[in-house]
Amino acid sequence: YHHGEGRITASNRLFPKESWPPTVILVDPFAKRPQDSALREQFQALISAERDCLQAYREQERQMKDILAKRKEEEEDWKVLFSVYDTARNRQYLDADRKEDAAAAATQHDYLTPFLPDPRATQPLDRDTALRVREACLKSLRDRLPPRRAPI
Repeated sequence: YHHGEGRITASNRLFPKESWPPTVILVDPFAKRPQDSALREQFQALISAERDCLQAYREQERQMKDILAKRKEEEEDWKVLFSVYDTARNRQYLDADRKEDAAAAATQHDYLTPFLPDPRATQPLDRDTALRVREACLKSLRDRLPPRRAPI
């Protein structure tokens, strides 16, 4: 609310809905009175804003009633599916499973490990053992591949 310098009141406009023209109070006696068309535009804008405000209020009130009805319905028909203790116990199992999955994902899969005599050995294999491992790998591969069909 702004007052002019040396003034104790501010200019205002009063738009009654039932009658026209509106009451315009100008503090400055030398100021021009606004034109009637500008006053009508301002009045229409105020009516539109009031209509929008009432519509938003009604919408919020409807949403509030829906929320309260849903809340009342949920409060009347409640069931405990899992107790707090069950949830805590299940969380422990889930955490353990996640740790196992993370550990399994961290280790890389080596396709030759099942064929090696001792996968933890750090020494290189001798020639005979390496050839046996090679033959076992190739045999496993041949067994997994489908047999070739004879040409028609």
